[in-house]
Amino acid sequence: MKPIAPTAMTADLKALGLDPGALPPLDQLPPETLRKVMKTFTTALGARCTDCHVMGDFAAPTPRKAITIGMWNHFSRELSAKDGSPIYCDSCHEGKMTPLLDRHDDKTLGQWMEQNFVRPLSRRDGKKHDCPTCHGEPFDGHFLKTWASVPTPK
Repeated sequence: MKPIAPTAMTADLKALGLDPGALPPLDQLPPETLRKVMKTFTTALGARCTDCHVMGDFAAPTPRKAITIGMWNHFSRELSAKDGSPIYCDSCHEGKMTPLLDRHDDKTLGQWMEQNFVRPLSRRDGKKHDCPTCHGEPFDGHFLKTWASVPTPK
């Protein structure tokens, strides 16, 4: 498991007219910009369009679209590296749809998360960043599954 890093896609996002340090909510992007943002997802995640979308109905809600919206809104928009550098999909995913986290030992995983997702990151709103920032209270170790089970709004 590699530690997260500031995004290498700053120039790509700026070329789309976006400020990587102050991204708008995903559902507020104009359609043309949103389609271009999708191309950054394919690069950052090594994904194809149909990995998240239903062929022939790209507007249809899917579990992966719900996760993507949650990650955009709660991670890329709300968190940054301690030095203020923006994070983005590539910061954790490194070109893979599913980051490789060793989940065999909860204690080791928790220590790794603390070292790589809590200590080096901060919330842009200045509030304390800790496990509940992502996992909520009470702690939800499977929050991505929770997000995926909620239909995405149209």
